[in-house]
Amino acid sequence: MVIREAKETDAVSIARVDVDTWRTTYAGIVPQESINSRSYEQRTNAWHACLSVFATLRPNWFTPGWFIYVAEDDAAGIVGFAGGGPSPDYGLPFSGELGFIYLLKSYQRRGTGRRLAAMVALKLKRQGHDSMLVWVFSANQNRAFYEALGGRPIAERFVDRYGGHLAETAYGWEDLEIFEKILKPDQLFE
Repeated sequence: MVIREAKETDAVSIARVDVDTWRTTYAGIVPQESINSRSYEQRTNAWHACLSVFATLRPNWFTPGWFIYVAEDDAAGIVGFAGGGPSPDYGLPFSGELGFIYLLKSYQRRGTGRRLAAMVALKLKRQGHDSMLVWVFSANQNRAFYEALGGRPIAERFVDRYGGHLAETAYGWEDLEIFEKILKPDQLFE
C-alpha cells in the first residue's frame, strides 16, 4: 500500500471511494436522499475541479495550505483518501485540521486509515502546526478510530448540512508527534 499526494488524474478513483464510503458509512446518519444524490459522475466532476485547482496551486488546495493524500493498492488502485490543512477559526486551540478521511470498508482495520491520518498530521506538523482536530458525525460508529489514534473529544456542535440537522463531535490532538510512531521512517512522505 502506497500513500502519496493526490494528482488530478485521480479524480475518477477518488470519486468512486467517495460515493462507496458514503453509502456504507453514512446510511442512517445523513438523510438517504443526500447519499443517493452522490453519483460517480457528479463526484468525479467535483473532484476533478478540486484536483485541477490543487494541481495549479500546489502545494495549496482550496484554502492555502490544504492538501490531499491517497492510499493506493497495487491490485485495487485507490482505496482511500484524506485531506487536511490549517484549521478555520472554530474558537478552539487547534491549528491544523484533518478535514476528511475515507477508506473503503474492505480496507478498514488494516492500518491504512492510521497511515493516512498520520501522513496528514505529519504534513501539518511540517507546515508548522502543533495540533490537529477533526469533526466527525456524532452518530458515526467509526468514531472509535480517532480515539484509538489518541484523539480526545473536545467539542460538539450541530450543523445544517446534507439535508439534515446533524450532530458533530470534534476530536483533537495537542501533540502531532504521536503520529510519527505510526509510520516507519522509510514511509514518511513517499
